Amino acid sequence: MKNKITLLIGILYCGFFFAQKWQPIYYADYSYAHRNQIRIGLEWLLNSSEKDDKLFLGTGLGAVYHHEELRLLPDLHMNYNTGSGYFIKAGSSFFNAYILGGISFLNILDLGIGYSLPYQKEKMPIKGFTIGLTLRLTGDDNAYGKMKIGF
Repeated sequence: MKNKITLLIGILYCGFFFAQKWQPIYYADYSYAHRNQIRIGLEWLLNSSEKDDKLFLGTGLGAVYHHEELRLLPDLHMNYNTGSGYFIKAGSSFFNAYILGGISFLNILDLGIGYSLPYQKEKMPIKGFTIGLTLRLTGDDNAYGKMKIGF
């Protein structure tokens, strides 16, 4: 447990260290795959061009209640948001791998469904169909989609 927390602090420190070059995106995520899971963390925009398609690399810490104790799970994911309002997300923690797809509202709010597979069923069964909701906040306007009104 101590190693997991040290790893997360190191990752967050690197995020703040590189903040001068890449503006971090703070996110909060809720998902349900046989268990409720809440994650918070940082994402970085990898393609900072003015295109509508965005690629995010994210890392964070999730919390899961299992066998009457709270477990903390480091998380690493890639998220590809299209300019037409769809996204696909693939990620992993120490106990499971998951993939989600769905709709995105201007890259601020993602709502998706997918599937999660556990690495070892007997340790932490985070498995099955998954629903997820992600909220992103940043000062970098380039990370958000543009609202298009009209023809």
